[in-house]
Amino acid sequence: MAKGKFEFLIEEEKTILETGDSFYVKANKVHSCVSVEEGIVVDIFSPQREDFLSMVK
Repeated sequence: MAKGKFEFLIEEEKTILETGDSFYVKANKVHSCVSVEEGIVVDIFSPQREDFLSMVK
């Protein structure tokens, strides 16, 4: 988390993450995020997601 506070739901587990926190989601796990306060999330994929790259061209 680059800035702010977010509530993440990964499968059935809710977690609050704040500035400086990080997390890992295994492949194909259902997850979501809700902003608790204004902020910035940096999303990194490895390997890169070709499907996401095709949306920004």
